[in-house]
Amino acid sequence: MEPSTPPGERTAPRPAQERGRLALTVDALARQAGALTGLTRRLALATLAAGAWLWGLAAYPFTFDAVWAWVLAGLGLVFLLAPGVLLWLFDAGLRELTALPARLARTLDTGRTRTADLYATATGTGARGRWWLWRLVKGVLDLRTLVLDARGLLVQYAALARLLNPWMLAIAVTATVAGAVLIALAALTLLFVALF
Repeated sequence: MEPSTPPGERTAPRPAQERGRLALTVDALARQAGALTGLTRRLALATLAAGAWLWGLAAYPFTFDAVWAWVLAGLGLVFLLAPGVLLWLFDAGLRELTALPARLARTLDTGRTRTADLYATATGTGARGRWWLWRLVKGVLDLRTLVLDARGLLVQYAALARLLNPWMLAIAVTATVAGAVLIALAALTLLFVALF
């Protein structure tokens, strides 16, 4: 039976339990993202190619003597390439998400090693020589660097997690539907051009 804690005090979570929950959550998220990355990359490339093909077909008969023609052609190009670019960015976010477990494990292992070294230096269980104070200061500075690295990792993935909200997912779905329409139109026009 575990000792009870006073009502006002919180107990610190056990590192093994917290790392286990975090690792399971991150691994599941990375598996789901990994299943989509190849598909979204191919869809983004196909959508970009379809948009460029349709723009080339639409712009072919025009002469670009006036400024309005250039503006209209530029807007058309942006409109036709936007779904592919959005899918490409979504794919880049998914690829970053799949790299999260390895980076998180590497950061935790590095932190554990540096903490053990600092503890050994501070308690005197490590090699005690003339420079033990310097090793202690260096260990604290190394831990500071590790904390800043971990903070940078968390900030990066917090921004990524903000992008995975319902609005961004709706934009990705809309870009996917628009990409499918562009690919179908490009296939039909390619068939039409090949036959006639």
